[in-house]
Amino acid sequence: MAAPTPFFQKLTELLSSYIGPEKSLGLVSRQIASLKLAPETLTAANYPTVMVRLVTAVGLYIQDPAQKKDLTDKLNAFKA
Repeated sequence: MAAPTPFFQKLTELLSSYIGPEKSLGLVSRQIASLKLAPETLTAANYPTVMVRLVTAVGLYIQDPAQKKDLTDKLNAFKA
């Protein structure tokens, strides 16, 4: 199995500060798998589609509206 892309790693790191590393890895992996992507192939070009899914999915883990907004803002501004 090939290594995850730097983009995948940075994205999971961003999310892990809010929901922990295990949940972050699982959440991103599930969302990209539903788009027929893999950690080894995820790039910034895929991000607009993935981001919409992540914002929705992460809402299941974060109950605090202020924290949810903060993460959503960071996801919207995320750059590889």
